[in-house]
Amino acid sequence: MASERQVEANRLNARNSTGPKTEEGKARSRGNALTHGLAGDGPVVDAAMKAVVESRSVSWQLDFRPQTGLNEHAFSQLVLASVKLDRCQINVDVAITDYAARAATSWVEDRTLEAVSIAEQLPKYPERISRQLQTSCHGCDVLIGRWDRLGESLSKAGEWSEADRSIALDLLGLHPGLRAGRTPIDAPEGINVLAHRQEFIATETARLEEIANRLAPLDASAHATARATYGAELTKPVQLLLRYEREASNGFHRNLRELRTKPTELTPGLPAAFALLAAPEPPRPAQLSPPSRPVATPCRDPESSLTFRDVAEAGLASAIALRQGAEISGTNSHFHSSHVGSRGLNRRDRRTVKAIARHG
Repeated sequence: MASERQVEANRLNARNSTGPKTEEGKARSRGNALTHGLAGDGPVVDAAMKAVVESRSVSWQLDFRPQTGLNEHAFSQLVLASVKLDRCQINVDVAITDYAARAATSWVEDRTLEAVSIAEQLPKYPERISRQLQTSCHGCDVLIGRWDRLGESLSKAGEWSEADRSIALDLLGLHPGLRAGRTPIDAPEGINVLAHRQEFIATETARLEEIANRLAPLDASAHATARATYGAELTKPVQLLLRYEREASNGFHRNLRELRTKPTELTPGLPAAFALLAAPEPPRPAQLSPPSRPVATPCRDPESSLTFRDVAEAGLASAIALRQGAEISGTNSHFHSSHVGSRGLNRRDRRTVKAIARHG
């Protein structure tokens, strides 16, 4: 835990490192991390962009005539987005032109630098990086150069050090876990180690030269298309500028729609930010109540005194009598479900008897 003396010392040090206090100093500090001013929606821009923003604000004032504070904010953001949009388009053209110029003057140097940057990861990922380098003629040249230096070291010392041996296995793309036994650079028993490794270097160099010659037409085609500016849109700098351009375009059109929207009539004395709250709420559609379900009523003829039980028992008796060949008159038929045994009933009759019993 800090003592009172340490706390007091920290308090005194804090007074000497509070940053700028004036508005001018704060404005300068906001621009310390400024690189190009194209990212984000902040007002921090360089001097050249600031002059264009101020000039455009004056010239566009009569076209939009912002009336409220919200309109003023949308107008300022619109002008800033338009300046950023113009700057992005100019920078994209410059980046594409620079891409074509570098392709015409330093194609080999740039491709070799890319291959060397990839080769730096050989000790960490030997399998993948070795094969990746063999996909371009410049990568093959980097591998050939390292084999040549290993050959010179072998000729001078007559043997490879452990570091040289590790570099050779990295160039071959051999996984670190597979180097315990005999490797391609190790000579079989009875064979001179120096002669074996010199022959191996010559064979590997010839193989890489053959791959480089096979890939040379592809490199020439890529060189020609780059000089014609094709492919510049796929580079990281141009991709980043295009992203800034989309953001500026979206901001410009978003604020333009806000400025073109018809302002809502405000209640006197009510701030503009509460315009939507002051507007009357639209009437809600009347909610229709769901239709009521009809209540089930007993199946009965209103002009008849017969109940469900009477009708069911008469129907059951008629069905049984018809199956037995008897003639039943509807007027003198007196039947009760309890008088019928289960022997003379089929499945439908038994369901009818159960229904009669339920209805009493």
